[in-house]
Amino acid sequence: MDAGYEALDASQKLDKLWKSIQGSIYPAGTALPTQEPGAAEQLGLVWPPHLKPSFLHCSDILPAGRSKLIHTFGSVAKVTLQIDSASRYTGVFKSGGIGLLRISAAKQAFGSFQPGAGLKILIDKCPSVNFVVMPSLDGQGNDMNAFKNSYTNVLAPPKNAALKVVAVAFECAVSGLSSNPAERPKDARHLPMLEAAQVLSNGAPVPDADVRAPHQILFEPTPEITESYKAWMDEDVRLGLAQIPAGTVLFHVKARASAAADAELIGSLVTESQFVASEFGDRALFFQHMRHRSADGAPGVAA
Repeated sequence: MDAGYEALDASQKLDKLWKSIQGSIYPAGTALPTQEPGAAEQLGLVWPPHLKPSFLHCSDILPAGRSKLIHTFGSVAKVTLQIDSASRYTGVFKSGGIGLLRISAAKQAFGSFQPGAGLKILIDKCPSVNFVVMPSLDGQGNDMNAFKNSYTNVLAPPKNAALKVVAVAFECAVSGLSSNPAERPKDARHLPMLEAAQVLSNGAPVPDADVRAPHQILFEPTPEITESYKAWMDEDVRLGLAQIPAGTVLFHVKARASAAADAELIGSLVTESQFVASEFGDRALFFQHMRHRSADGAPGVAA
């Protein structure tokens, strides 16, 4: 993106990103790409310095020379995050916003279908807020329905041996982000939500004393979306996603104030376009992992 990109309003940023996505849609009538990065590149999954930019690179575009090693191929749609006015949380959890949703599958080499999602909420004249969520690290076996389970920022430890090795590398990367606990996630399986609670979609900051961030976010597929497109996804998740029309409520959005709290409905995520598979979406679009959290016991923020 050009030098003035970050100073644009959210709608202008969305227009630029969507133009790049539409301009690189894989040609109709040809097979969608499936060739993942080679073995040498995949060593980056167990090398903590390679993993750190996932947290430190502040941009909507991947760093030069970097590729998606896990969720290599997916589809992207324009979406609106609609938040109920009664939401107790702040920032994007109060204002909602517009942006992009990318749904993808992790490496089949891990022996199970592992759907994941990146949600980018664009902010006026400020960096975007990005949610990186999955139903689980171990996946859901041979069930290819990307809307079978809820997506969340809080995950259980993996059981798969190969994934345990990757998980250790992510833990090392997270622990090396900063000596200040507030500047790194509690652990690699619990991405904090603080940054999304600190700014409204219009770019207005939330005063520190007023910030309220949930402990956990859940994107719960609607019953209709779970049943409607699963047959298409048995062949390729991208084919199923392409059938979903604009204006579809994909997820009910729920939040927990703490690990022990009940999940409460705070809004929904609605498509504003069809999903498309594109080279830009696979090779350039970047979703920065949130990493800042409150110090233990800090008032006003869910720990």
